[in-house]
Amino acid sequence: MDSKRAQLQKGIVVVLVLVFVWTFIGAVRSRRASAPPPVPPSAEAPVTLPDKIQRFHQQYATPPIQPEEPAQAAAPTDVIAYSGGSLRDPMISLLPKPAAPVEEAALSPAEEEQWSAAANPSMQQTLKVQGIIWGSDRPQALIDGALYDVGETINGAKIIAINRQGVTVKVRGTTLALTPSKNQDSLGMQ
Repeated sequence: MDSKRAQLQKGIVVVLVLVFVWTFIGAVRSRRASAPPPVPPSAEAPVTLPDKIQRFHQQYATPPIQPEEPAQAAAPTDVIAYSGGSLRDPMISLLPKPAAPVEEAALSPAEEEQWSAAANPSMQQTLKVQGIIWGSDRPQALIDGALYDVGETINGAKIIAINRQGVTVKVRGTTLALTPSKNQDSLGMQ
């Protein structure tokens, strides 16, 4: 049994060697067939580097630059004038002009009485902030059941800011910070 196995292995090795040799010979022949034919030696003398340089200069030579004659001065009657015409003045700012200060509206007698003691903590109880929406392009506050934006006025108080901490209002030059009551949640959108 071992002799048959050894003969089989020898036969496989011989076949593999023959396949390898056949493939190698085919590759060498295909290279020879695709190689460019050898260039026959030319009858001309070999070109040296100085000859190549000289040919280059002859091929790409430029004519020497001749000095120009000085230009004649313009007659004194010729005046060059600049006209900007329809062009924008670069010294004028393109930024928007600051808005004029807004006059605060006069309070009614009832509102005057309500806001007379602006520093008093009971003042914050007059307007109840029930919720705030902050962190968006348009912050809003829910005050006494109505939704307000920055810049709106409620009971004579102008809303100047709405943020995470609460609502800032301005009444007759006094700034007050109104915070949401503790049992209400604020809605933050980030």
